[in-house]
Amino acid sequence: MGACYRLDSDLDRAGDARVLVDEQDHIAGFYTLATGQVDFGDLPPDLVKKLPPIKGELKSSAPVATHSLPSAERGFQRPATPPRSPPSY
Repeated sequence: MGACYRLDSDLDRAGDARVLVDEQDHIAGFYTLATGQVDFGDLPPDLVKKLPPIKGELKSSAPVATHSLPSAERGFQRPATPPRSPPSY
């Protein structure tokens, strides 16, 4: 693989995209990363009880990170594996 470029999607750098290119600078694929927070009030109470204590400014919310499904140019994709047959009992 040639290189990986980072593209900022927000001024506050809350998310960005990574673009992978081959040696001839053809796009091979990409994926995105993003960060944010979830308010504890939006989570089920039994889940909030299981979370570790959070210190500092984020006492009412939890930090989160998301990763998108990566995408690859057709020529760089692995061959698809055939679906498995269901087991016979």
